[in-house]
This record gives sequence, C-alpha cells and structure tokens, in this order.
Amino acid sequence: MTHFYIQIALDGNTPKRDTIEKVFLGKFKQTEFSKEKNCVILAADFLNDNFQLEKKGAIINFQMNTKKMLPLKKPQKEKKKGTSYSPVISINTKTMDVEIKTDPFGAHLVYIATSENGKIIIASHMKYIIAMHPKLLNELDYNALVEYLFCHAILGVKTFFKKIRLLPGNSKITIKNWEKKTQEVLDNGITRRKSWYTFPKDYVKTDDIDETAKEISELLKTQMKNFAAIENVELAFLLSGGLDSRLLISATDKKWKKSIETYTFDSFSDGKEIKYAKGVSDILGIPHHYKVISDADVLKYCFKHMWHCEGLSNHVISIRHALYEKVNGEKLFFDGLLGDGPFGGNYLVYTEKLVRKYMSPERRLMENLIANEYAFPKRKFYAILDASKDQTLQILEQGMQEQRNLLWEIDNESLGLEYLLTQTRARGYMLGGSRSFSHLVSINVPYTHPEIISSYLKVPPKLRKKRKLELLTLKYLNKELADYPTTSLIWYNRLFATWFIQFGFKSLQFFESLFRVPLLPKYSSVPYFEWMRKQESYYEMILDLLSDNAIIWNILDKAKTMKLFNDFIKRKNHLHKFILHIIDLEITLRLFFALKEDSEKITLVSDAFKTEKSFQLKLSLEHLKPIVKND
Repeated sequence: MTHFYIQIALDGNTPKRDTIEKVFLGKFKQTEFSKEKNCVILAADFLNDNFQLEKKGAIINFQMNTKKMLPLKKPQKEKKKGTSYSPVISINTKTMDVEIKTDPFGAHLVYIATSENGKIIIASHMKYIIAMHPKLLNELDYNALVEYLFCHAILGVKTFFKKIRLLPGNSKITIKNWEKKTQEVLDNGITRRKSWYTFPKDYVKTDDIDETAKEISELLKTQMKNFAAIENVELAFLLSGGLDSRLLISATDKKWKKSIETYTFDSFSDGKEIKYAKGVSDILGIPHHYKVISDADVLKYCFKHMWHCEGLSNHVISIRHALYEKVNGEKLFFDGLLGDGPFGGNYLVYTEKLVRKYMSPERRLMENLIANEYAFPKRKFYAILDASKDQTLQILEQGMQEQRNLLWEIDNESLGLEYLLTQTRARGYMLGGSRSFSHLVSINVPYTHPEIISSYLKVPPKLRKKRKLELLTLKYLNKELADYPTTSLIWYNRLFATWFIQFGFKSLQFFESLFRVPLLPKYSSVPYFEWMRKQESYYEMILDLLSDNAIIWNILDKAKTMKLFNDFIKRKNHLHKFILHIIDLEITLRLFFALKEDSEKITLVSDAFKTEKSFQLKLSLEHLKPIVKND
C-alpha cells in the first residue's frame, strides 16, 4: 500500500523531508517528495508506479494505490493511465481548497486532522499524524473508546483521538475557507460529502445465481492478472483451509503458478487449516509453508503488531510478523476476508428473527453484533463501564446511527443492515490484519474491489447460505478445488449452523461454567483462552496490562472487570473474545502514549453527554519507544 503524509499550513511552516521520513515505516522501492509554500507531501510504496503525484498549475493531484483498484470490466487496452477506483487528493496551492475522493469500499484508509496554528494533516496512518503532532494525544474521544470495547470497532468517522478523523469510503469531500474555523469546516465538509460510486440498492430478484458466480470468477481472474503483471514481484497467498483464499489462488493464471508460494498459520500441527491448505497446494503443485502459533510467538510480536495496525487488528494474530520480516517486501501477498465469509449475509440468514425484533436499524445492528459474538453482551458491558447504563446505550446507539449515515441510498433494509454489519466488522478485523503488515510487504485484499463487492451484494443472503455462491464461483475456476473439503463446509461446521447443535454447544459451556472443568474439545483456532488458563508467560503479560496503573481503568470499573476476567480463568464464563477487546485497547493506548512528549493531562471528551474527564499517565512507557519511534 501507499504510505503518505500531507501537511497544509497557512503560515508556511511545513516539515522538511528528512523529518517526515524518520517516522515512515518500511523499506520502500519508490519515494517522492513535493514541497510548495504552504504544502508538503511525502509518498512511498513497495511497488513502483503504484501512486501518482503531479502538479498542474496551482493544483497538486495525488492518487495512491493505483494498481490495486484498476477497473475490471473494461479490457486492459481500453484503460487509461490514472484510471482507478483508489483515493485521490487534490490541493489548490493558491486558494488552499482541498478535495478528497475516497475509494468505494473504504479499504484504503485516509486519516485527516487539524492542528495548532491552522494546519490540516492528511495521512495513510494515524501514527504518522501523531508522531509529527504529539499534542493530538492529549484529547481522547470517550465515545470511540466505548465503541471499541463493545465491538472492537470505532463507528462513524471517529478515531481514538478527538481531532483525528477517519474519512468514510465512497465519498467526495470538499474543504474550503478553512482558515479561521479549521475543525468546524473540516467536520462540515465530511457531513456534506457525496457518494460517487453506485453500489446496488436492492437484491436481484432471482433464484439463479449461476450467472453471478460466472461474473465474479471473471472479475477475480482479471484482477489477479493485473497483479501478476506487476514487474519484479512474486505472488504469495495466505492460504487457510477455507474458500476465500482458495478462490483467489484459483483465479491466478497457470503460467504464474510456478512463482507462487502459500503460507498457513494454525495452532496445531495437525489442525484443519494446515491440513486443507496443504491439500490445496498439493493439487496445484505449489510450495506450501506453515507455522504453528505459540504463546511465545505472540509475546514476542504482539506490541509491534498492534502498533502497525493501530488497534484495528487483534494482538493474538501477531505471529505473521515472523513471516513478513523474512520476506522483507519482496513478495506481493494476498489475503481473504475474516472468518471465510465476505459479507454479513451468512450471519443475517441465521438471525433473521432477531433482525426483525427491534424497531430501529441501530438496535438491529447492535443485536446482530452481539448475537454473532462480535460485541459484548449488553448486561455485562453495562456493568463494567464507568458510565451509567443509559449513557452507555446512548453512546452505542449514536455510534450505530453515525455508521448508518455513511451508507449510500439503499432501498432494501436487509441489504443496508448487511452492509452495515460488514463495514463494522471490516474496521475491526478485515482491514486491520492486512494493514498491520503494510510496513513490511505489499499486501492485498482483492475482495474489497468495488466491482466484486457489487456483484456479490446483488445476491440475496438466502441464496448464499452454505457458501453456494462461492462454491459455484470456484467451480468455474477449478472444479477439483471446489470438490475438495474446506474448514467452513466440513460436516460439523454445517451442523453448527443448526439450532439444536448451537443449543448443545451452549449447554456444554453452561456445564463448564457450573463444574469448572474442560468439556469442549480443542479446535483449530488461536487458543489464547487456554494460554491464559495455563497461567504462564502469556497470563503474566495480561496481568501486567491489567495492573493498577492501566490506562483502561479511566474508562472501566476495575473491580467488576477483574471479576469478569477471573471468572473466565475459573471457567465461570466464556467471554474470552470480549476480554481481548480490553487487552487490545490497553496495548494500543500504551503504544500511542509512548509518543507523548509533554506532561500535560489527558482529557476524555464525550459528545454524547457533554462531559470531560482528565487523568495523568501513571505508567512508564520507555520500553515501548523503540517500537513506536522505529529505532
């Protein structure tokens, strides 16, 4: 991906090139720098010609990640230079007007902030903004922290920090006359944004998905052909035992497969991920590498991983660093989507009654997140938060409303809810995993291409049940792989979708809680809950993060939260996924505050109920400075 930092300053006080380069992370193949009287831009990439930076008269145009977002439905020869769905930033150096067009899905994140003395900063990473302007650390957005704890995602355009925004996808934003009220004008520009890409407004009314599967297979082949044509790179696939990554590798032309390698991670050497991924690689005749995840690996890499993903990912999948550090930017990596399920439809199918139960779309989104274990159960969440139940509910419903306001015009409410569920999960996991390694290699998530998303969204969720659409698509690409078993479609995963198996699973959890003995069999996932229950090194790290001086205790009730944690260790509850929300937030805040240069208090600001709370850091974060300062 393209890394960039842009600063526009009314007083002409812009940083030098070497000052910005010191905070950039990565050994890039291409770097360009542009400096005008009131504007400075630094851009860098692992791929050559993956961004364009040019000036025409008073206008500076910057377009990033151009090779990842080429149109797919036009023949290659008809594509014009510069044609891409990727983000574009235009700056008029005379009037200081700024125009920003984000990519349709919002996969290429663009952060924007205001700083002292009339400055606008735009960057690919939040860490670049804060490294250059550390005073932005002094105001935390309380609402954003609550949302992150609830569903491991920050909703709307908020970030952890009050004066930094994450621009929404599929938006054209214009910022004019911002010299006097910079923050107000910026927020108004975001509010008045316009959608520019036309996504489906309703599902296609058909029971035949064969043509759609064929269409998606052709789109994938075109996209993989575009990637394979990039000079001087080799292709590498993060191959799980599921369907998403299998579709990608099947869409790659046979002539490229001699230079392809696959990589798999699992918690057990005999795990299903490794078994099925190796089978796929053997069928295709492609070299396969795997790594068994251990708690020692996570301890080694988790802080570095969370710093590079800026809290979007999860600290327990940090093992990928061991692989990417060895590769060192020499390969083009491809990844599928979280949980082997591109969009929310799989989950909406199983929770149809729940979707209709609540009156407001905001509550329906909340309940879907809870039902599918992407969010805290409300009762327990209200109990551990410092704010009251009513205040917390107000924050969450306001956040869900902000998220909903980011959508284009949609006629079918189920489609809108499906896309909302996808976008909420995407910010927390789908994009976080790939972004956490963007300083080491060029990593791509092809399913975020708008033409592929549009084709997928046309199909009603009931027709995608049991992965019918993906399997049909795979049959067009490679019938042998379509017939080969996957982790998402093996018999016990199919059974798990049925109500009586889910009831049995919940019953086993209940008896585990009652008798405090292990009853559920181990499964092929990251067993962080078992690492904690062993009460060894990983457990000690978690205890250190939950120490008396932890930053998180300015938001949560320490006694109630620690009771929840200790009950989990004793098998009295099964909230392992939600406890990680707390750990991930503590790690992320510690890393950001390791950049703090002053002794000023940190203020928690809440727009929901117009209050502020200040606190002083009590921790020494010197040991984290080598990570955050790229030493």
